[in-house]
Order: sequence, then C-alpha cells, then structure tokens
Amino acid sequence: NEKWGFVNKKGEVVINPQFSYANNFSDGLCAVENDDGKWGFIDKDGKIVINYQFTDIDKRFNRFKNGKCVVNLNGKSGVINTEGKYIINPQFDDMVADGDLFMVEQGGKWGWSDTDGKLLINPQFKRAHPFNGSKMAAVRSGKSWGYIDEDGKFFINPQFDYALPFMGNLAFVRNGGKWGFID
Repeated sequence: NEKWGFVNKKGEVVINPQFSYANNFSDGLCAVENDDGKWGFIDKDGKIVINYQFTDIDKRFNRFKNGKCVVNLNGKSGVINTEGKYIINPQFDDMVADGDLFMVEQGGKWGWSDTDGKLLINPQFKRAHPFNGSKMAAVRSGKSWGYIDEDGKFFINPQFDYALPFMGNLAFVRNGGKWGFID
C-alpha cells in the first residue's frame, strides 16, 4: 500500500502520494505508475499529461531527454515525444537512449538506430554498452569484448574478458581475472 508523491526542498508536500511508483523528473515530466501497473507521465503540478498506457518502463533509464523517452507497450519498446506521440513505434525488444542514437535489442542481439528507428548498426552483439558520447562502444562478440566505432566496425578487436565504456580517453577492461585501463 506504499504510495509515492513529491516534496519540495523545504519538505512540503507538493504532489500528494498517490502513485504506485514514481521516477525522477526530466524535461519537466515524470513517469508514474498507477495501481493497475500502467505507466503515464505527470507534469510538475502532478497533472497527468500523458495518459496511463505503457506496460513497463526501465526505471533506471526511462526519462525524457531532448524531448524523447523510451517506453514499453506489450513487450515492445518505442520512443515518444513530450506530447505522448510515438517518434519510433514500439518494435524493438528493448531500447536504451544513447545520446542522439538508441541502442536497440532484437532477438537477443544489440545494435543501434537513429532517432527515426532506422537501424544504423544491425543488432548483432550479445551484449553492449552505450557510446555515452564517446566515439567507441564496448561490445561482446563471441566470448570476447572489443570496441566498435559509430559505423559498427571494430576499432579495438575483441580481446578482453569484459570491457566497460570509455570515459574520456580511458576504459576499464578485464583480462585473465585482472582489471586495468586502456587508452
């Protein structure tokens, strides 16, 4: 019976607790879940501005950014704008916003699409991390991790047991049970 609402910096209730779950605000909107397990979006006054209709959201990543948000409808992910209109119809198994691109999953493989849903890098990687503004993304090919460029070509061949995204000029990788940094 736990309900979520919002307080201001003074601790005063500004949106009464009424939601089964509430995410964080971004671009002036916040994803909220009703008692039926459907998700919609409220504004900072607590008014529903995008009706409850989505069946699931990724609580870690589901926020509006640059007027776009990944949503899930009946097991398929798509992208809506701040008016609730689809920019990319629900067609992917999963999606993650990645700057001006979207990581997309189809059939257990990851790739990337543009903001219209057009595939730029075909889903072919068992696991992947976002570009996060870098020119390279860590991907798993077979049993090893390497790094691809924005065209989907390997820039650093798969050779690591595990690889994390580049942060600046360095990335954290594991090989033979030991961790280290690469440039």
